[in-house]
Amino acid sequence: MMHHFIENAENLEHFEDIYKSVFLSYYISLYVSNIKTKNKKERVSVNEIYDFLQDLQKNISIEIPSVDKRDISLCFYILSKLGLCHCLK
Repeated sequence: MMHHFIENAENLEHFEDIYKSVFLSYYISLYVSNIKTKNKKERVSVNEIYDFLQDLQKNISIEIPSVDKRDISLCFYILSKLGLCHCLK
């Protein structure tokens, strides 16, 4: 029911920004959890996430929203402020 409401809400403010943040949070967490299982001391950079997303889009044909490095950096900042991820190099 809520999904239907959001699809029809024409004036949902900042939908694209929220969409990017949720998308990035998921894939950053996926990437970081994979790195942590290999080397717990390694931290992840904005460039690594950007390259990872480009590879996903190219090699696996996952639809990726238009994301730039600034979006990734902002998402790292938000995740860090929430105490969920301290991954920025």
